[in-house]
Formats: sequence, C-alpha cells, structure tokens
Amino acid sequence: MKKTYQFTFILALVLIFNINQQISQAQVSTTLYHMYGVPQANQLNPAFQPNCNAYLGFPMLSPLNFSLELDPLRYKDIFSYNSQLDQIITFMHPEGDKVAFINRLKPLNALNTSIGTNPLSMGWRDKQFYFTIDFTEKIEQNFRFTKDFMEFFLNGNRNQERFNFSETGLDVEYYHELALGISYDYDDQFQIGARAKVLFGMADLNTSLSDITVRAYEDRWDFNSTMIVDISAPYISIPVDSAGFVIWDEIDVDSSVENDDYAGFVKDVLGDFLGTGNLGFGVDFGFNFNPIENLSISASVNDLGFIRWKKNAYHLKQDGTFGWEGVEVTLEEDWDPGEIILDSLKSQMNFTSEKESYTTFLSGKVYLGAAYELNDMVKFGIVTRTRIYNSHFFNQYTFSANVMPIRMFSATLSYSIIGKNYTNFGLGLSLRLGPFNMYFITDQTPSGYLLPETINSVNFRFGLNLAFGCSKIPKKLKDRPLID
Repeated sequence: MKKTYQFTFILALVLIFNINQQISQAQVSTTLYHMYGVPQANQLNPAFQPNCNAYLGFPMLSPLNFSLELDPLRYKDIFSYNSQLDQIITFMHPEGDKVAFINRLKPLNALNTSIGTNPLSMGWRDKQFYFTIDFTEKIEQNFRFTKDFMEFFLNGNRNQERFNFSETGLDVEYYHELALGISYDYDDQFQIGARAKVLFGMADLNTSLSDITVRAYEDRWDFNSTMIVDISAPYISIPVDSAGFVIWDEIDVDSSVENDDYAGFVKDVLGDFLGTGNLGFGVDFGFNFNPIENLSISASVNDLGFIRWKKNAYHLKQDGTFGWEGVEVTLEEDWDPGEIILDSLKSQMNFTSEKESYTTFLSGKVYLGAAYELNDMVKFGIVTRTRIYNSHFFNQYTFSANVMPIRMFSATLSYSIIGKNYTNFGLGLSLRLGPFNMYFITDQTPSGYLLPETINSVNFRFGLNLAFGCSKIPKKLKDRPLID
C-alpha cells in the first residue's frame, strides 16, 4: 500500500498557509466603532461625524489596517507545549492531539486575512454636512475548508470511506477603492450617511469546488469533481492545446505590452497600474440616532458591491472522474517532492480554459451599535458585526468602555466574542498634540499577552492624522455624542 497521500496533503496545506501569510495577513477592529479621538471611525459607519472640522491622513499611514482570523480554531488547537519533549508541537506531531483538533472544527471553516492602507484619507465639515474622501489599497484572502478535508488529510481512509470537499476553496483579491462619503446631521438627534465606492481590480484568484467527493481505498483514491477557477492578473497567459485543455508547463507571465501605438501603449500601462480594465462599484450606508439624552443607537451596512473582471480574465474548469494512486519517491539529492506530486496531479486533472469575464462580490458587513454616555468623559458601548461571505455568516460581538479624560488623549478597553472564541480583550489609544493625531487599535493585543493560547484572530489599526478645529465644537453639537 502506498503511503504517499499524507505527505501530499501536508505539503498542500503548508503551501496554502504560506500563501496566506505572504499575501498578507478580514476584519476591521470593532474596538474603533465607539472610540473617541479617531476621525476614521466613519469608515465603519458613514453616518458618524468627527468632532474635528477637518482632518487629513498621512499617506499610507491613515490607516494601516491588518487582520487575520481563523474560525473556529484557536492557537492552542494548532500548537501546544509538550512537557516530556520540552518543546512546542503542532497537532500533526506524533504526540499531538489530532482528535481534539478535528472535534473543534465546524462543517465549514475559514481562514481570512486582509491588509489595507490609505494613500489618501480626508474629511471636512460644511454646516450640517460632513464630507469624506478615501483612497484605499486592499488585499483580501479567504480560504474555506470542510471538516472532511481535514479528516482526510489527517486520517486518510481509516475512519470513513467517503469525503465531501465541496465548498473548499481559496479566494484572493487585490483592488483599489475610491470612496466618497457624505453625512447629514438633522436637528442634533439623527445623522444619516452614505458612501459611494468605485473599485479598480488589480488581480484576482477565485476558486469554487462545487462538487468534490473522494472515495478512499488502501491503494488509490477515486475523485468525482467539478472544479472552477477564475483568474485575472496583468500580463498572465494561459495556453491550451488543440482539445482546449490547459498546458500547465507553458503558463507564463509576460510583462511586455504589445501595442505599437504610443497613446495605446500608455493607456494599456496605466490601465494595468490603475486597474481601470476591471471596474466595480460599491456602497456603504448607515445612521446614528439619539432617542433620549446620552443614548445613541446606530447601524450600518458596508461593502455592498462587486468587481467585473475583464482584463486577462480566464475561466478554468475541471469536470470528471479520475483515480490517483500516489507517486513513487526516492531520497536522491536532486529529488523535488513538490515537482513530482505536481506533475502527477497535472497528468490526472485536465482543466479547460477560456478567456471569459466574470464577477466577484465584496464580503458585506453589517454593524449594529448602541452607546450610553455617563458624562463628557466616559461612554460604554456595544456593537455587533456580521460578515457575509460565500452565503455564510461570521459574527463578532464587542463591548467597550471609552474614556477621554482630557481632549488630547482617549482610551478604550474592549471585550469581544469572535466566533467560538470568548477571550478577546482589545485596546485603543488616541493621542492628539496640536494638529497631530496618532492612534493604535486592536481587538486582541492584551489577550495575546495574557491568554495567548486562546486567540484565534489578530488585527490592528494604526494611523496618523492632521486634525483641525477639534476644540471649536459648534454650540448645538455639544450635547450630542460624536466621534471625537
């Protein structure tokens, strides 16, 4: 009986996790939602109006946002300390607890990472209106996998014969976002806001394993699969043979632009750099209502939108049944296991390829919040965030205590429930020295130090602003809780 399948899946999983970490590491910190002192809180709810009459973010640093979320796994489900070995081991170690790892999984699990930065972030007040402009670079990655996928990876066919890999897939998206927002304050009790977005797609990989089942025997695996891969990237070329099947060895990335016309050449290069060949649109909207003194109720819906991928867009499809018996390997000096396995899989899995436009949708988010101000310096808040991805819902609940003892400094302590994780303690700090405003926010940093084994996500948000007119609050606005 061949023993190559576990090595194959280990290699595949390692590659996937390395890709995730290099692409970069999908949520915005909800600790920000009710925090004093950060103008960019209106990015979570476009109805919020900063106290400052105007602000301008430092390019690339207002904000710099990073997040990683693994639902429902925690650090201790993957890594553990073995006292006999006196070292940290993973669940895949012979002494690791694979059963506990499998039991922790849900039928569908997700690893989501994102990074975003703003070359431009600014806003200004005009009477009862507040206007904002944001230009953002975003990379978002979502890897979803079924419990059967991990069961097969860890145990092979020891516990069952049939495995369902449907809904397993990897999506990676890189795009620019230009957002124009407006908020209107009505009679100091109700604010409503909206933000329109133009999206410029740079690169995308979108996989859909719509029907994947495996029947495992001792000496072979039988796959029944329908796999779809959509991809768009500058200069990529995916050749096919006479039957329409992908020629994997000839896939190439050509950075040259074939256009003899100078104006056409410039247009093509700028189009690749700006992403104008893959346009999309999105919208955010929200409100903030003060039904009684010191109490505010708010809600927002963000990232309702899509990108239409047209430039260098390919539609790859694999549909059929095939058997895989593993590969023979030797421990020679020039042995390349990755190349051997890849060659074996390529010979079995035949993909057709067509140049074809396709559409991807943003991962929508819904925020619901409430806050009560004890006085001008202390506010307690609660906010729920629901992220919608691939027809599934991922929830987070955050409770916060917000203080602003002096106008130049504010702080927030938060507690969040993220998926099945109940040990997330967050922190937010904002400092303003004259026109200079600096802030740092995270949902997990304190718990990362106090209870590192329990965390299943990491995020932080850092920013620098120039803020003007923050001390001159209009008289009619003094009694209304705003984002300072």
